[in-house]
Amino acid sequence: MSDKKKTSRKNAAKTDKKIKVVDSLVQGARDGLTGEALYAHLQAARPDLSDKAVVKAGFQALQLAALTDKPVLDAIYELTIAKRLKAVPAVEIAAAEAIEGGAVVEPVAEPDTGGTVEKKRRKKAA
Repeated sequence: MSDKKKTSRKNAAKTDKKIKVVDSLVQGARDGLTGEALYAHLQAARPDLSDKAVVKAGFQALQLAALTDKPVLDAIYELTIAKRLKAVPAVEIAAAEAIEGGAVVEPVAEPDTGGTVEKKRRKKAA
């Protein structure tokens, strides 16, 4: 069997798994599950599911044109954003909340590591 056929079968299997995750997410939301209950529903369907896969499936589900029910969309959005923000450091979340509250937050300067632009300037000057 050629490598192309093996690859296409693997890709088809991955696509089927992604579709099943999206379908499970939508079905759970349609059943009225939200937040951690919806996440538990997904974990029951696919125990090996990562937060990254949940976020991807959530964004794919939100793009479905057939979904127009606001409570379902809200439940999917809530879970997707919660799992996405789980990876964001607390300092960034606190800064974003301060900005929303009207506070002025001074940006933290990144240390100069002599990036590509600086290297090109040095090379051109030499």
